[in-house]
Amino acid sequence: MKITMSFYRVYFHPPRDTAERQYIDQLTGSEPSAAITLQNFFASLPVFEERGNLSTGERMGVIYHDQVKQVTTEEQISGILQVGEDGFASEIHDGQSGMHLLSRTPEHIEFMPFYYLIDASAGKKDLIVGVQHFGSQGISSKFLPLMIAYLRASYPDYTVKHDTIHLGPIFFGNIIANGEVREIEAISFKQITDRASTNEEKIKVSRAYGAVKRGGFLPRPLTDLIRTRSAAIMSEADGQELSQDLVTEIKELLSINIPEDETIAELNATIVCNGSPRKIDLGNIYKFATRYDMNRVERGEDRHPEFASIDEESKRILEDDIRPLIRG
Repeated sequence: MKITMSFYRVYFHPPRDTAERQYIDQLTGSEPSAAITLQNFFASLPVFEERGNLSTGERMGVIYHDQVKQVTTEEQISGILQVGEDGFASEIHDGQSGMHLLSRTPEHIEFMPFYYLIDASAGKKDLIVGVQHFGSQGISSKFLPLMIAYLRASYPDYTVKHDTIHLGPIFFGNIIANGEVREIEAISFKQITDRASTNEEKIKVSRAYGAVKRGGFLPRPLTDLIRTRSAAIMSEADGQELSQDLVTEIKELLSINIPEDETIAELNATIVCNGSPRKIDLGNIYKFATRYDMNRVERGEDRHPEFASIDEESKRILEDDIRPLIRG
């Protein structure tokens, strides 16, 4: 099936003016590692409305943060945002995706939310929501359910789905699965290509992953291979599909175990490549958001110290503004 994607991305790099810098500082805190509260997270949502309109397909603009100055330039980012008719494949036409380019110095980047507005051949519009995460702060697991709730309430004409493969990226041994950051053994490119039985397969793997640097490690998600429809996106790019055996081998290499929990399994279904991203039931978002963001934190069970407490105003926002949206 031919898929055309319009990309809505938020990047962080140098602010254009003092007012914008102050606004970003207000959202993120003066230090790039500052914890992001529910309050200032939702304060950032109007940016999506100001810079782009999902319902009309306008391209979203750029949020700036000076910590990414060492990573890339505005011109490079502008190039990344140019998405052609072939959709996802066009993003990696130069051998590396935008997230790969931006991940060269991940210590200078906190996180990069992104939204895919997908128009499938049948004409049905799906909004795929994901958060590319750099590091182990747990930002994505905290806010993604609330993002989804907001987007579903704001854009009722779209089916909001959750592309969880982007919550399972491989960055220096960290992987997010089941709402938590887990440490796993770094997976090298050679380990993956060794699973390929022929040179042709190795070439296809190389083409899918793009330019792999950093001593042969793979600093980006296995998106093209393990995302929904397994190798279908790759086949659109090169006219062939990887063998299912190779797909299985690489999945096993990741060693991701998803427990059979009605909330977590639903939320993270696509990590194990079991078909198209599932539509998440709002009840599950409600259970997940309440359990992870409130109950576990209040019991002191959150793995990440910066989220060891939620301020009273953020709790009020969750109770008064978010839960009514979730309940419909």
